[in-house]
Amino acid sequence: MNDTEDLLSQLRDLQLPPTSALPAPGWWLLAMGVVLLCMLALFVHRRFQRYGWQREARHELKVIRAQVGAVPTGQSLSALSKLVRRVALVARPRQSIASVHGEAWLSQLDDICGREVFKNSFGKLLENGPYQKDPVVRDEDLHALMDHVDELISAAAKTHAPQRMHVEHSA
Repeated sequence: MNDTEDLLSQLRDLQLPPTSALPAPGWWLLAMGVVLLCMLALFVHRRFQRYGWQREARHELKVIRAQVGAVPTGQSLSALSKLVRRVALVARPRQSIASVHGEAWLSQLDDICGREVFKNSFGKLLENGPYQKDPVVRDEDLHALMDHVDELISAAAKTHAPQRMHVEHSA
């Protein structure tokens, strides 16, 4: 037993390393990663919401384009006119857009685009077409007008104040 007692007497108590009030560096890195991930998610969410009106407008334009030939031309022109009015309201204050019509309306659209797209081109279809009983418009002209509307959506996205556009989906 002497040998056992000698061996036991050589044992010491456990020595714990000194503790720090701060967490280990790995926890700091994890916390910073979580904060950065949350900031990135917030940025993506806000960007998604900010340009949501643009996605909705492009979707409605796609629906209108798909219905060309299947619905009366006047109905397509009316839907395009409503869409253009809502896009313009996103890009400009309501007071400067809501009551404008005729040549002034087309000039406002050209101003949003930054070049003359509507006033000297197919914009006349937007001005007069929705109010005619049965407008005669070639499908190619209607598609060209829709291309101009797509350009208007892109231009309005560069100049708009963040807000939500109300899109009515037609059946």
